[in-house]
Formats: sequence, C-alpha cells, structure tokens
Amino acid sequence: MTKKKQQKKRKTPNRTCIACRKVKPKTDLIRCTLQDGKPVVDCEGRLGGRGANLCPTKECLIAAIEKGAFNRVWKTGFKEEDLESLKRDFVACLEKRKFRKGAKSLVYRVKASEVEGAVGKNLTRKLDK
Repeated sequence: MTKKKQQKKRKTPNRTCIACRKVKPKTDLIRCTLQDGKPVVDCEGRLGGRGANLCPTKECLIAAIEKGAFNRVWKTGFKEEDLESLKRDFVACLEKRKFRKGAKSLVYRVKASEVEGAVGKNLTRKLDK
C-alpha cells in the first residue's frame, strides 16, 4: 500500500480540568478564556487567548471558583458579577452540548407514525438508549 492510501489516525489532544485535575480529551472539556478582562465560556473553542478547561459538570465549575483556580490560571482577580455571568454562560453551554458530541450534530430519525401518534399527547422518550 502506498502512503496516500494509509491514513494515520490523529490523536486527540489531552487537557487537564482546572478544578478536579483529571486529564481528558480536549473535546470532552469546556474551555473558558478571557475577553476584555472578563471570563467567558468558549463553547466552540475558537476564541483566542489563554484558556482554562473544565469538566462539563456544575460541580467542577463551583469547585474551580471556590479554589480560586481562575484567579491562579489568569493571574488576576474577578468581581462577583463576572463569576455569576460565567456561571450562566457555562450552564447555557452545557444545555447546548446536551445534543452535540464533538463537532458533529446528532440526528434522531423518527417514523412518521410515531410523530402522528404523539401529536397532542404529552409523551417523553428516553433518547439515551
């Protein structure tokens, strides 16, 4: 086989959560960064600057704030309102990521008969099978 036909599998870079110090793949963590001196959640991972990575759990966010991990990473102090806006952005990012895995959107295929039967009814389906 030639080298063109052989494709190497790329490694996913690992990052460390600033709260629990666990090493995980970059795609499994949520990145926060500084924009105009204020902490911002970077859901897509495209904003510039030094980033701080967190596990996608509220516990890690709260632990990072209590430990002062953001202050240590960015070597600055933050106002309470900046941290509250960071919490809101973090929860919004968690909600956005519920239905995404990495860069690919998840698509759920449903039969037309299932949709017609569900019209007007309060049905809940477990999608995590």
